[in-house]
Amino acid sequence: MLRIQEIIDVLDEWAPPHLAEDWDSVGLQIGDPEWRISGVMVALDPSEKALRQAALLKAGLLVTHHPLFFTPIKRLITSDLTARLVHFALQNRIAIFSAHTNLDHVFGGVNDCLAERLALQVTGVLQDSPIERMAKLVLYVPPEHADAVCRAAFDAGGGIIGNYTGCSFSMQGTGTFSPQKGASPYRGEVGGMEHIREVRVEVLVHRSAIERIIQAAREAHPYEEMAYDAIPVLNPTHRGGMGRVGLLQSPTELRQFARQVAQYLGIDRIRIAGDPGKTIQTAALCAGAGASLLPQALRKGVDVFISGEFTYHQAHEALAHGTALLDTGHFHSERPVLQAIAARIENRFKPVLPDFGVAVLQEDDVFFYG
Repeated sequence: MLRIQEIIDVLDEWAPPHLAEDWDSVGLQIGDPEWRISGVMVALDPSEKALRQAALLKAGLLVTHHPLFFTPIKRLITSDLTARLVHFALQNRIAIFSAHTNLDHVFGGVNDCLAERLALQVTGVLQDSPIERMAKLVLYVPPEHADAVCRAAFDAGGGIIGNYTGCSFSMQGTGTFSPQKGASPYRGEVGGMEHIREVRVEVLVHRSAIERIIQAAREAHPYEEMAYDAIPVLNPTHRGGMGRVGLLQSPTELRQFARQVAQYLGIDRIRIAGDPGKTIQTAALCAGAGASLLPQALRKGVDVFISGEFTYHQAHEALAHGTALLDTGHFHSERPVLQAIAARIENRFKPVLPDFGVAVLQEDDVFFYG
């Protein structure tokens, strides 16, 4: 069985909490990170149905996109829906974890999943995510342990640069040390002077995660005292951004593209603003309530903007700028990320725990992933 914290570490590595909007509420909302679980339920919302399905499948953790709490709770009365959900979760020992706007921002998250589902070739973002404050972690390791220490640092969230993971640099040199009374050296004897071949490994890390990454590296390191340097750097690093900009596979009439979007998302109808016969090729999208990025889409000059919620006045503003709109509905624009969340958890833990279960709650039914 897994500790809930192990699942959280994997999801936080992918979608760091500091990328969430200031008004948002992400992370573990109910439960204990030390609880041990044998399965996970993934759902868009922490609904009563999702919790009941998690209980039925004995999944001790419900991972959702939308949080259960957005504002502080002043009272818990069972006539209130939120209070009933809290009571049910605790009664059945089900923890609830949310990855919301942090998962919207990150590469490979909500918006990239939607773009992939719509067969768009992504060329950029609508709005950059905040610049991350980074540090360089330098580790000194015997050559035979370098790979294990690197893997530990990567698993804890180090070595991510843009769309690339597992990034590091290494070079060999000679380390010296003299063990003193009370020491238990990996090599050598107390009082002697040791010269040992070592690998200098450099890994870029986010400063908010540096303590966790150092601890993970220390656990994999053979030395009693791990030598390391943590150096602040000024590199402007982005983990992603809100919304995506891209290209259709080929120029297509708006009406035909709308049919394709509806088919890709499994919906019967889609709302269109614009000339159905207009030929389009450039597109922008933002899943969920992404209409607030309409000004950015208009500045990009795209042919069509796709999101989950548009107002009457936003439609008129877009048409005045020559941009068509496709309104897919909030739920359907965000649903593609659920399989990605499940895959992220399964790919990390299934190889070592074949019986660990991950279920995805769709709109009407539960589908098992993998």
